[in-house]
Amino acid sequence: MRALWRNRPPPRFRTAFLARLAVLCAIAAGGLTFAPVALVAWLGAALSLFFGLAAAFIASTPAEARTQNVELVPTPDGVEVRYPGEAPFPLETIDLLGVSTCQNATGVDVAITHRSQPHRPFVFEGLRPEEVEPLRRALGVPQGGIGGMAFPSGSAPGPSLALQILSYLAALGTAATYALGAWSGEPLVTVSLGMYGAVPLFVLVWTNATASANRMARARSCVMQPWGLQYRELDAVRTLPYAEMRDIVDTDGGIAVTMQSGLRWQGSLEALTAAERAHWARQLRSARDRAVASTGMVPGVDVLGTLLRNPGEPLRAWLERVDAVNVFPAGEGTYRAMGVPEPELWQALEDPDTPLDLRIAISRRLGRRDPTSRARVDDALKRLHAADDRTRVRIAVETELAELPAFVQDPLVLDTARRD
Repeated sequence: MRALWRNRPPPRFRTAFLARLAVLCAIAAGGLTFAPVALVAWLGAALSLFFGLAAAFIASTPAEARTQNVELVPTPDGVEVRYPGEAPFPLETIDLLGVSTCQNATGVDVAITHRSQPHRPFVFEGLRPEEVEPLRRALGVPQGGIGGMAFPSGSAPGPSLALQILSYLAALGTAATYALGAWSGEPLVTVSLGMYGAVPLFVLVWTNATASANRMARARSCVMQPWGLQYRELDAVRTLPYAEMRDIVDTDGGIAVTMQSGLRWQGSLEALTAAERAHWARQLRSARDRAVASTGMVPGVDVLGTLLRNPGEPLRAWLERVDAVNVFPAGEGTYRAMGVPEPELWQALEDPDTPLDLRIAISRRLGRRDPTSRARVDDALKRLHAADDRTRVRIAVETELAELPAFVQDPLVLDTARRD
């Protein structure tokens, strides 16, 4: 599956490496001032300080994001993003916070919010329509996507103007001290004095670099929840339901959403590029269309409905009923067989759209038979995104009915690790 990775984030080690190099250069400059040879003390300290300043100021300048053609390869744990000359970037199912798709002129776009970068999603554009279903199953994503898609709103707060001015003044002061020493013929004294100015200088530049590197993480985010677009206004969380959106337009400064009631919301997206704003407008239109189309849909009930949990049914009574269901293998006739065919159970278990209660029932029914079936069940459950849901399934599979109190409703209360 080939796609265009839109605004791929720069490598994280860039800022960290340069900032650490700046600190090492400062330490080296301080040590060289005590060198017995005047030329080494003067020239070595000056060069160390120069390279340290250069590294610190480069670190304070955010690297530009890249747009690159990549290949998405399904793996047992999710998807790997592969590109020439670099190690594959894994997108594991358990680390996904949100996934959403939309149509584009070049194909299908997929936006993925990952735990490593929760404030800005990874956007992959141009997938072929027939590739969406394999990708969806590899990521364990239901048909409607996963809520939690976040994108930064407003301007990205970087280092304050006062901090930047102080950094530049400290740099100019240190440079002036060295220039004065070179002019007066007292390099050792100047280096010693310069080191006193270099200490606050590096503190300021380090803070400046850190604030620049993390500025996007501190930006407020709009979140595409399953039911609507969630945003903050005056420290209050507000929601725009998708089904009530009438018009969605991307503008120079953000996205404008007009509701059926006439309410108009203008979202400021100064931290995004024009291509990213257009992508988010497409995502919102797609979410609106899905919400409108689903208003009249009624889910069908099939033979798997015998495994569903009744409202208010105790956990023990439900699992007793699940254990009593007859499961017959493929090829066996259904005449007089009051049960569910095994292939349908495996298909439902590995389907991302299967409800959690049904997953629990199927996992218990299949996972307690033999080690091979249990291993297949465990592989399927790796694609559950919520850790609590994986714990619920594990407890339901491993717990004997005699160990279940009659009043328990949620398997999570039986988690010994949580109680400890």
